[in-house]
Amino acid sequence: MNQGNSGGPLLNLRGEIVGINSAIFSRTGGWQGISFAIPSNSARRVLEGIIKRGRVVRSYLGVVMQEISPELARTFGLPDSEGAIITEVAPGSPAALAGMKPGDVVRSFNGKRVRGVQQLRQVIAGGEVGQEVELGFLRGGQMAKARAKLAEMPTEYLGALPGP
Repeated sequence: MNQGNSGGPLLNLRGEIVGINSAIFSRTGGWQGISFAIPSNSARRVLEGIIKRGRVVRSYLGVVMQEISPELARTFGLPDSEGAIITEVAPGSPAALAGMKPGDVVRSFNGKRVRGVQQLRQVIAGGEVGQEVELGFLRGGQMAKARAKLAEMPTEYLGALPGP
């Protein structure tokens, strides 16, 4: 990416827009370095939200999560390191209203396997405010399910992104 191309399209070999160029890291200040781009599907979601609501709205579940290390997987009796451990649940949040608790290990979201924290953050952020979602989780060695209704992220949390 050349300097000055921030905001321009990032194209794949078929000429399809796959991202929006946002920055370049270069030791020399020139074009040789590492380029960063915002995925086009994320940019589209933001654009559609602005058109629909006049502002960016982000979905919120109200949890703080932690990756599952092999050691934690053994502690929780998990067969693998997939999923996300909930370490905090915000009072009054959609997760709290659904009965989620610290220590719950989220293994699925709307029936799809959760591989880790980043994936779970992305599917929450990709959800619509007001959408009802199903969380499959382990609590005390037993699988359980909970339904939560995604809410709009409170403005006081927007500075603490990327948490869902």
